[in-house]
Amino acid sequence: MPKSAELKLEAHLSVLALLHDVGAGGLPNALPELVHDSDLGGTFEIRDVLVADSSMSPMEIWCNEIQERYVLAISTDKVDVFEKIAKRERCPLSIVGMATAKEELVVTDRLFNQDIIRLKMSTLFGKAGRARARPA
Repeated sequence: MPKSAELKLEAHLSVLALLHDVGAGGLPNALPELVHDSDLGGTFEIRDVLVADSSMSPMEIWCNEIQERYVLAISTDKVDVFEKIAKRERCPLSIVGMATAKEELVVTDRLFNQDIIRLKMSTLFGKAGRARARPA
């Protein structure tokens, strides 16, 4: 991220709840990790992801290794403020989903009117057992 963008982002961090970069794993990595870090699930609409080619299939959108992007968690009461900041900074923005209390990843596709992914978060991340000391 360019230093000027980092400085502008730091000035507005009070609006953000969580920030996660979209690296080589793309959205299938970034979005589930974003909500999982808070012991939550999430519902995301694949058609709300900004893409240059609207003919892309759900798989192409979901599995695209879109880099140089961030996924953010923003409290619903701060979305308007963040949208104003993004508009002022000429930063593309789309709201692709919501965190949910149910620990499940759901990705919907309004074009095909179906869920394209529905997985328990434990399927993605596993359930870590308690660490136990072994007797010496």
